[in-house]
Amino acid sequence: MISRASVMHMVRLVLSFCLFGLALSQVDWREVESVLQRIDNTWLAVHVSVLLLERVVFTYKWHILLVVKNVVLPLWSLLVITLIGKFWGLFLPSSVGVDIVRGYYLYRKTASGAIAASSVLIDKVLALWALLLMGCFGLLFYGAILEGLKIGVYLAAVLLLTGALLYSLQREDMVMFLEKRLARLLGSSLSRKVLNVYHSFLEYRRFRSTLWLSFALSILLQLVRVLGVYTMALALDIQIPAIYYFVLIPVSMILIMLPISIGGFGLREGIFVALFALAGMSTTDAFALGFALSITDLFVSLLGGVVYLIERPAVARDGER
Repeated sequence: MISRASVMHMVRLVLSFCLFGLALSQVDWREVESVLQRIDNTWLAVHVSVLLLERVVFTYKWHILLVVKNVVLPLWSLLVITLIGKFWGLFLPSSVGVDIVRGYYLYRKTASGAIAASSVLIDKVLALWALLLMGCFGLLFYGAILEGLKIGVYLAAVLLLTGALLYSLQREDMVMFLEKRLARLLGSSLSRKVLNVYHSFLEYRRFRSTLWLSFALSILLQLVRVLGVYTMALALDIQIPAIYYFVLIPVSMILIMLPISIGGFGLREGIFVALFALAGMSTTDAFALGFALSITDLFVSLLGGVVYLIERPAVARDGER
């Protein structure tokens, strides 16, 4: 019998190809091919270097969140988990799949599900806030190209709502309320696991300087990602003002996080065609840019597949201990 998860995965896979086909229908593939053929190898090498830098910053940001929980793993070991997570993220919905995989592999190394889950969760929350904040500031100062869509209002609303939610979750009365409710809803065993993650998450309140440093690194990470898109645009000789990337890329990345496609395939190209047209970029260039980013990210992520094959025996031994 086919599981519900398998059915949803197939639906997302079909949807990814449908979105890609819809975006492709808006352009002439021969023109896209001509744009891709003019790629500059020097700028392409710079772009790949930026992708690798992104993974290092991503890993170091996670590393400092683990150190305060007395989980001292070599940075290289965490980088291996990140690369493996990015690889499996190619086959899982949005960026959430990457977080699930790295949480799982960290659990195999530490045997602490609460620390693994809470570290990934706080890392994700800080990254989301940094992305929303960048999007709000970009639209505030240079958002005329998206005038009428009110995207800045939506981003600010999400930022405020998530902040209010996290504030309420750390109140003592809310903690007591959830402890009682979860035991009734989930049963003693499952609720105990959920509460362990919850309390481990709340413990980060004691490490404010670490949270601020992680948030600053989250902003740096988003800037590196914008730089990655910009260097690919330079490689393809696509010319629009550089400031537009700081406005459009955060918005694009938030939309790509929606779990409706596999690894953002198809969704990225469609969003680029829709948004970059507002900045004066042709649909051909926008599609070619999104497609080139998908391909290079695919090849860099395949590095994680190689690492996975090398590290799999070691991870298996960790799980047996």
